[in-house]
Amino acid sequence: MKRFLYFLGLAGMLAVSLLGFRRVFSFKYGDGIYSVTTFYEQEEDSVDLLILGSSHAYQNINPMILWKDAGIAAYDLCGSITPLWNSYYFLKEAVKTQSPRLVILEAYCLTQPYEYMDDSRIIKNVYGLKPSENKLDALKVSAPEDRWVEFGLEYIQYHNRYSALEAADFRPYQDDPAFYSSWKGFGNNFGVIPYEAPQVVNDGSTAPIYPKQQEYYEKIIAFCKEEGLPLLVVVSPYAGYTQGEMQVYNTAKQIAQAAGVPFVNFNDDYNEMGLDWSTDAADPAHLSYLGNKKFTETLGEYLLEHYTWEDHSAEREKYASWDAAYDYYDHSMRNKALSLVTDAATYLATLDFLGEEYIVILEPGATFGAWDLTKTFIQNHGIGDPPEQGGQAWILQGQTMETVTKTPYGYYWAQRFGKNELLVDDSGVYWNRKNYKKSDNGINIVVFDTRNQTVADAVCITENAVVR
Repeated sequence: MKRFLYFLGLAGMLAVSLLGFRRVFSFKYGDGIYSVTTFYEQEEDSVDLLILGSSHAYQNINPMILWKDAGIAAYDLCGSITPLWNSYYFLKEAVKTQSPRLVILEAYCLTQPYEYMDDSRIIKNVYGLKPSENKLDALKVSAPEDRWVEFGLEYIQYHNRYSALEAADFRPYQDDPAFYSSWKGFGNNFGVIPYEAPQVVNDGSTAPIYPKQQEYYEKIIAFCKEEGLPLLVVVSPYAGYTQGEMQVYNTAKQIAQAAGVPFVNFNDDYNEMGLDWSTDAADPAHLSYLGNKKFTETLGEYLLEHYTWEDHSAEREKYASWDAAYDYYDHSMRNKALSLVTDAATYLATLDFLGEEYIVILEPGATFGAWDLTKTFIQNHGIGDPPEQGGQAWILQGQTMETVTKTPYGYYWAQRFGKNELLVDDSGVYWNRKNYKKSDNGINIVVFDTRNQTVADAVCITENAVVR
């Protein structure tokens, strides 16, 4: 009996060790794996709109806009270059816990002529699934048969990640709970690259879809019909839209319409949604943070016109995570707007409108560029006539400002947020051990977003400019 208990205890210790090893070493990609594992955390039957597709969906269709403007609780269950066979198994897995009122399939991947994706995309679009028949079937269709064991035994793929480990591997929510604890699978692309407007005219011509993609496209349509799930197929607008892709979409539209499924290619009328390709594209296939807002607003209008949605106003607790997701998005957009201000007077005036959820730290360098401008700003917050000899900092939150004054040991101010600390001393302004002080020539300003727990902006104001 003692020997049995000994081996039982040894087996338990081994199991705990292996689970700990897996938790730390396993892949945690935000463009695939984490969107699936976070989907499992959604409260049962809370997702109104399930969005399937690739990054063309999760960077272009913004669930926070749909929630704010239309009251639709949407989730982007997508991954990087997700082929239709992976979207099919995402769908089968999703209906185990959710009963969406509508499924949207973003159809960009119908243009991909591949039998199998590269290794990284196989991992990103399979490993997030819980152990199940769906996961096994997804693996078998995603990788050649002679590589099933290689991908099926996941530790083979991640066991040697020693040099790639980061703090996020050891902490929950990838060490970013402000973002991931309420995440809805969306990636807001803040890049902007100007493009010429696509010149494709839809003449109704068609081209074949790659056979494997078409097979799973038709399987998704059939599965939705079997489950009684309304399906809408869309193509979001993008700058790199080509004649050949238009022809593939026309073939897909014929297949959908033959099955009684609506199909909307929003590239056919992108002018109507006010897209400006000089600002609204992040790259040839994805919309920027400005473009996805315009497109999602248009999509939301279509959804309200053609479908009936439940009013969640009496279920605020159940849908609190969508409120939190919108708050994060709203702050990130405000932070982006702040980061674009280049005039010193405008920048200082903007700080007054940030509110209680922001901490603004002003710290003069050894040489005071723009001191008169900054001095007036400080005086307007009741500090009086601030000294010009240096050796102090000012902390603004809402309309309350405090002075941090130098002592024989320097000066010091700190506030903790979870495991990290926002710290100010006479050597700089630190968040998560990184110094955000820009220069000794001017007034250093660090704006900290307490909601998103991130440095929203860090600048040095000189006499005539905002330097980043």
